[in-house]
Amino acid sequence: MAPETGLSLKFYASGFCEAHARVVNPIEGKGKTPFYAVWALIHIPNIGYVLFDTGYNEQFQWATQCFPDRFYRWATPVTIDKLNTAKSILASNGIHAD
Repeated sequence: MAPETGLSLKFYASGFCEAHARVVNPIEGKGKTPFYAVWALIHIPNIGYVLFDTGYNEQFQWATQCFPDRFYRWATPVTIDKLNTAKSILASNGIHAD
């Protein structure tokens, strides 16, 4: 049995994009399906928190205004719930993003 490290790992989803189901199942995929932007919050004792990815947030809309990034936003429309951004989730857990 491994010793207790105090390390913790939690997964969250901050938004999703939609694409055709054929992306993951080229033969039987039908219709659109959501692809969730999953990210991880890792707590390392004596060091602090580490974010692995951050999912989608309000910056996505700003960052994809111009070509060629706008093509990505058009091809895979993104849904962002402001209450489920990484920054909001951190705040609800008493963790300040700065």
